Amino acid sequence: MRHAAFAADSPSKMIVEKIIPPSDYRTKSLAELETILQRVGEADQVAVREFIDAYGNLVWTLARKHTDSPEEAETATQKIFLDIWYYAERYDPTKIDPTVFIFLIARRHLIMRSKLSQINLMPERLLDETVELTN
Repeated sequence: MRHAAFAADSPSKMIVEKIIPPSDYRTKSLAELETILQRVGEADQVAVREFIDAYGNLVWTLARKHTDSPEEAETATQKIFLDIWYYAERYDPTKIDPTVFIFLIARRHLIMRSKLSQINLMPERLLDETVELTN
């Protein structure tokens, strides 16, 4: 259960649900989620909206945990959804659960983003160290 620590009508639970409302993927059946993801792979625009509604909070939460600001998380979330849209046609429901598929794509994107940001910072750090050595 998502908010097991909160009483059913507690103010804390209401605040948490306003900030992070429950995602549809927890209320839809596995067959519905598989169908939506397959339709996304077929470029069905209605399915894309359903998909974002279903998985938006999950992807946002993952992105927010692995970025430094809400703005970076928003950018990462958009790029993750583009990656998912790109790979959706390869989705095979006989091999993997749709939520795991989404999670793996998001994870890969966030790891690559982290590595690229470290590489981009490296020349700056080297320059700072060089300046310190010369002073």
